[in-house]
Amino acid sequence: MKAKSKASGAKNEGLDLFKKKDIDLYKFFHSSPIPTVISTAKDGVIVEINDSMLKMLNYKREEVLGQTAKGLSIWATETSRKSLVNQVKKSGSLTDISLKLRAKSGDIKEVSVSADHMLIDGDDYLITSFCDVTERKDKEKTVRESEEKYRSIVENSHEGIIMTDDFSKIIFVNDQIEEITGYEKDELLSETLANVFGRNFPKSVKRLYSQSAAGKIHEKLTWSFKDKDKEEKHVEIKVSSFPYEDKKDRMVIQLLDATEGHKAKVALKESEERFFNVMDLANDFVWEVDEKGLFTFVSSRASDITGYDVKELMEKHPMDFVLSEDIEKDKEQIRAHWGERKPLVHMERAVKHKDGHEIILESSSVPFFDSEGVFRGYRGVSRDITSRKSDENILKKREEELEIKTVLLEEANAALKVLLKQRERDKEDIEEKILMNVREMVLPFVEKMKRTKLDVIQEAYINIIESHLDDIISNFLQRIKSKTLTFTPRETQIASLIRAGKNTKEITQMLGMSKSAVEFHRNRIRIKLGLNKKKINLRTSLLSIK
Repeated sequence: MKAKSKASGAKNEGLDLFKKKDIDLYKFFHSSPIPTVISTAKDGVIVEINDSMLKMLNYKREEVLGQTAKGLSIWATETSRKSLVNQVKKSGSLTDISLKLRAKSGDIKEVSVSADHMLIDGDDYLITSFCDVTERKDKEKTVRESEEKYRSIVENSHEGIIMTDDFSKIIFVNDQIEEITGYEKDELLSETLANVFGRNFPKSVKRLYSQSAAGKIHEKLTWSFKDKDKEEKHVEIKVSSFPYEDKKDRMVIQLLDATEGHKAKVALKESEERFFNVMDLANDFVWEVDEKGLFTFVSSRASDITGYDVKELMEKHPMDFVLSEDIEKDKEQIRAHWGERKPLVHMERAVKHKDGHEIILESSSVPFFDSEGVFRGYRGVSRDITSRKSDENILKKREEELEIKTVLLEEANAALKVLLKQRERDKEDIEEKILMNVREMVLPFVEKMKRTKLDVIQEAYINIIESHLDDIISNFLQRIKSKTLTFTPRETQIASLIRAGKNTKEITQMLGMSKSAVEFHRNRIRIKLGLNKKKINLRTSLLSIK
């Protein structure tokens, strides 16, 4: 068949000649599921195209025949077309070359291209077949992206991940395994599970794998081993299966480093042991009740105090121990605090010991809540204060007795003070009377006798009498001096005579002084007593001095 110079001629003659020459080949060409096109080797004019190719490109037959691939912009890029032409020229044919085509809609198709020369009536044609690999490429891309995401997740996981071959040899590890074990990846990939994690490790994880393969949720396993630096590590283990590169399921082991958590648990356990040891040694017992008031925890010290063992206490309500006469009062007090979620501080209640006798407990407690703020009950501490309350009662009774005695003593003391005051007043009255009597009834006659003619003996007796009388009235004079420390002896003598009722004339005669001298001393006494310029009787003022 000879190629026409025009595209339309090539289209019509090529089709007819190809059909006439080999009708079977023609039928096979058009029924083939492989998209195929025949074009002239010289200028690329399309002379035949099968239905599979038309369907792939979304063209009609008449739109394509007589046209070139370049003219229809079938090649996605000019580079793709030139690459195809050059390879055909160089080697005469090509097989499974990946290129991109553009459909009529503009969609890009990834295809695998094979091409070869064929002669029809001496004319050179190029028969090109295409395999649409777009869907496969999309799937490969999806799988590749999925694998990349998976690998990224695995590599950046906080859990260590190991894949094994036949439950023994390590064939894959992520970076976290290096952190957990202390070994580098290259070291681990040449090791077995037993060498890294211990002799019994493969057997344990194989058991978990069997549970997982059977569709069961496998048991939780915590494993201890020595890392590369011989430090003890603790990990939590999960086991599953996963298809590897050869599509065969392999065991995947996930290891979560629980070393710090294990240390915290050990420290917590030790702390709890210390706490319970202290509680057992303390005089108090610790308890917890739920929102219904039922015991959820009671320390062992409660047994020593109440007589009930812990199991018996846990089966009872706290109000079961309260004395019947106090139940309503206690319920009201507790209800008020529980309703407002208030702490209870130093609440005292009488309760029954197991053997029946009464004991007194002092309790303090606070409400507690869960993480969402929901009230869950009270936690508190109680102590036996029976002995203390007994001592307090004895002390209170003694204090009451002492108060009574104190009142009686105060009353007696008050009465004694009254008697003493009365005695003092009586004493002063007696002294006053004696003094007055001496001054008015004795001294005047002593003075008169002294002015009479006395012999020596009589004068001596008179002097003795006068001296003794002075001694008798000296207490009064002492009081005068204590009140008026600034009085001179003469002023004290004159004050005493004034107090005794003597007037100026009598004082001058008794003391042998002039009237002016007596008046002078009287004025000095008034000044020292603060009576100057006051109309107050001097004798009355002197009589008020006790």
